[in-house]
Amino acid sequence: MLIFYGVGRAKKEKISLLEKEMVPFLEEVAKEDGVLEFKFFKHKDDPTWFLAYEVYRDEEAFEKHRKSQHVDKFVEVMMESFAEEGIRGFWEEIASIQR
Repeated sequence: MLIFYGVGRAKKEKISLLEKEMVPFLEEVAKEDGVLEFKFFKHKDDPTWFLAYEVYRDEEAFEKHRKSQHVDKFVEVMMESFAEEGIRGFWEEIASIQR
């Protein structure tokens, strides 16, 4: 399992565009066999902050996802929408609880 996390701050005038584009993007992501989980979050107190949480079966699934057309299109939207470069990277689970 491969976990990817990214957080970034959007330009205020681009928030609605970004949110609108997330829906068709996730519809395409849902068709990918190797994507186990993909969620977007928006900060409750400051709606310019967004977080993406992604879980892939393995590195091969991530690479396949990364090279897809819908990712290319969404990256263009993000480049236009984000005010600055965010923080992103791969994470390793060390402890958890789930109910």
